[in-house]
Amino acid sequence: MSRRNYVEWSQFNDPESGLELIRKSIRDGMQYDGFNDQRVWQAMVLTPCRRLTDLESACYGVANKTSTGEIMPCPQSPSFIFKVRLLGDNSPHLSLPDPCNLALNSDRKYVEALIELHMDVIMVAAGPVCQPPAEGDIIQVQLKHSDSSYDLQIGQHIRTLAKNTSEESFLSDQGCSLKFEAFDDADLYVDQPLPTGGSKVDIIPLDGVVISKDMQAFLINLRARIPKSDISMMQVTSGVRTAEAQARALKTKREINGCNQGIAAAPGGDSPCKPIYDLYRNKGVVMDVLGVPNEIGLMKQVLERQIANKQFMSPHMKGRGIDFRTRNLSQGQVDQIIETTRALGGTAIYEPDPPHIHVTIPASDSSNSARASNPGNADHDQSAS
Repeated sequence: MSRRNYVEWSQFNDPESGLELIRKSIRDGMQYDGFNDQRVWQAMVLTPCRRLTDLESACYGVANKTSTGEIMPCPQSPSFIFKVRLLGDNSPHLSLPDPCNLALNSDRKYVEALIELHMDVIMVAAGPVCQPPAEGDIIQVQLKHSDSSYDLQIGQHIRTLAKNTSEESFLSDQGCSLKFEAFDDADLYVDQPLPTGGSKVDIIPLDGVVISKDMQAFLINLRARIPKSDISMMQVTSGVRTAEAQARALKTKREINGCNQGIAAAPGGDSPCKPIYDLYRNKGVVMDVLGVPNEIGLMKQVLERQIANKQFMSPHMKGRGIDFRTRNLSQGQVDQIIETTRALGGTAIYEPDPPHIHVTIPASDSSNSARASNPGNADHDQSAS
């Protein structure tokens, strides 16, 4: 049955009432949506994530089982809840005071009260790694849309766009602005899609690999030069790296080479650290990292200090390093990828520990690569680490 507004005709039996009826009919016939039916928003995480119990998940209408009835891969409930502030010039949260405002940030209790006015977001972690976002991270949120407004009580987490790397307290007396100053490069962490299908090779990033805008442009050009008849698929095993991701990659390489102890001087020819040391152009930068034992936490601290000084051990940390898996490729296909990369102005080498092709894409005019061309930045043209 259709919905209609029935009115009593006798209420409009004079000219003035008749004109008002016409005006109302015109107003009702026009629809206005200032958000243009937008459903997905960027948001900043304001609180630590709290894991929901199975009972709480059920109350929120979140299933902790797959469609086949199997428990999802997290050992505990994969559902998390946290507070966010919607971002943007037309954000529905513009009317709420910003808890990151320096004028308000000194009053901790007031800030906590402001945060409680913001919306909850539910995240259901999927896959083998169940890692929710942290305070200060930028995420994408999907809102439910009714006939007249949004549900600003609960939203659904889509993905994390930018990871915050600051060790400072999120709501310190200096405000949340420190969080953004501590981003390695926020736009680097916005993953870019790659085209697939057709007659050209499919370039597929593994789960969790982030592709920067510069990488996207280079890979599209690379794909255009390699027909699928030559190579059906190229797998990207590493793209943009945070300090922690770089430390993890180094840990693997150091374990393979046996470089597990910190060294105080440049390694000699028989040192297990020599192959890693030789990969990097700026020897001071690599020595800082090799100077500590092969532990992720210690190397991460060194790398974060280098980032603060605008020094970058690897092109991966600036959105210019790409690793391709080689175990599904023949030697001829490896050579073809290397030659095509060099024809596009990039550098490419095969590295055996672990086996992969490392590509450094050429600098472009974008802001990401402009930072890469800064003489103060430590960089190398041939490194996967």
